[in-house]
Amino acid sequence: MTDDHSYAELRKKVHQLKHSGELCFIDSSGNMDKDHCRVFLLLTHSCAGNLPLGILLRHSEDEQTIFEMLELLIQIVGEKAFAGRGQTEPLIITDDC
Repeated sequence: MTDDHSYAELRKKVHQLKHSGELCFIDSSGNMDKDHCRVFLLLTHSCAGNLPLGILLRHSEDEQTIFEMLELLIQIVGEKAFAGRGQTEPLIITDDC
């Protein structure tokens, strides 16, 4: 089992938790490389602290870009995304919009 596989399995399990359908935090760090990519961490809360819902890389952090990356994450995770609320509207909090 590789680290990538372990992370993917953890992320899938986190998406099944009720917390992931209640609240998602998005935090981004920028200028991580010469191409100025942004790293977006998607996290949910739990009694153990923050848990990962996804990590995405993009060149922009505007509202449309965030919307598109959330749609992509929902396609990847499937119907269980955000505790089954991926097709509705889970509460997303970011300081970037």
